[in-house]
Amino acid sequence: MDIKDEWMQDLEANGRRINLVERKKSADRVPLYLSIGGYWGAEFAGFENDTYFLDREAQLQTQLKVKERFYGLTGIFIDNGVVTEASALGGEINYDKESVPWVKPILQDYDDMKKLKKFDPEKGILKSMGDQYRLMKSKGYDPGFYPGIGPMDTAALLRGANNFFMDMHTDHKWVDELMEISTETMIKVFKMEEELAGGMIPGGRLVIGDDYPGMVGPQHFKRFVYPWLEKIYSSFDSSYIKWWHSDSDQSEDIVKYLVELGVDVFFGMSPKVDVRRIRKDFGLDIAICGNVTPMNLRYSTPEKVEEECLELMKDMEAQKGAYILCAGGEIIKGTPQENIDAMIFSTFKL
Repeated sequence: MDIKDEWMQDLEANGRRINLVERKKSADRVPLYLSIGGYWGAEFAGFENDTYFLDREAQLQTQLKVKERFYGLTGIFIDNGVVTEASALGGEINYDKESVPWVKPILQDYDDMKKLKKFDPEKGILKSMGDQYRLMKSKGYDPGFYPGIGPMDTAALLRGANNFFMDMHTDHKWVDELMEISTETMIKVFKMEEELAGGMIPGGRLVIGDDYPGMVGPQHFKRFVYPWLEKIYSSFDSSYIKWWHSDSDQSEDIVKYLVELGVDVFFGMSPKVDVRRIRKDFGLDIAICGNVTPMNLRYSTPEKVEEECLELMKDMEAQKGAYILCAGGEIIKGTPQENIDAMIFSTFKL
């Protein structure tokens, strides 16, 4: 596609535009958020996925290459994938050459709760985070952090998702206890990040990724998730901007609770989530960051990607504010660069 020089220069203001829009204000152009992590980036940089996550220098070089390729729109950050909190509690990480890290369930019955480890920033993945942060700072970078993984996701990783969902109907005590432990761990991870940064978490955002709450329905969300998110948010300075992610197809049904909790940005939701309905029901009470179809980005043409983006921005009345263009989930491996460009520069054609 024809990319104008002035478009690339204009993208330098994207961060400022996000700062406005996440506060429900309008900007002179619709901002965008590129959800590119190790899944896409490792292949682009010539690394296998396990190398990206295990070799900190490979991870840094990958992120630098991605940032250069996409006009400075992405950042430098410590990327452990979804496993930080679960690993800190004793979960065993499974690394794979083709996919992202995962955690093998370790809680087969209630007695296995004794296997959970105490939070220790001087051991395991937490020590690795601290070491990597200090290394990046010594090289002159100002790194951020991968989103915190929400308490239900962490609990489900440790217990196994099917078992955990069954427990919600048969053993509330166990669910509550595991959710409390997962919540306290997430708070401690965020506090550790504040300590490493010497103040607020970089960007001034509390970013939580929590896919499973979108699968349990509004009633169970209110019972098993809401109180713990409330505790997390109340544990930090109220000036933080709150970003929350769930990739579940049903997550639109819990947006009313996100608004109650003071979530500022609901981001990266499944493309099956009806964001147009959310905008109609809640107006500018919550900013939406989404939800271009990842499979369209992966397999379609630049022209079709641009068409979807323009239609989405128009339907969301994006120029009024409280909207950020983004893929519906992380951009997947194999997505053509020209399709990502088409999404980026569609904002100049609205």
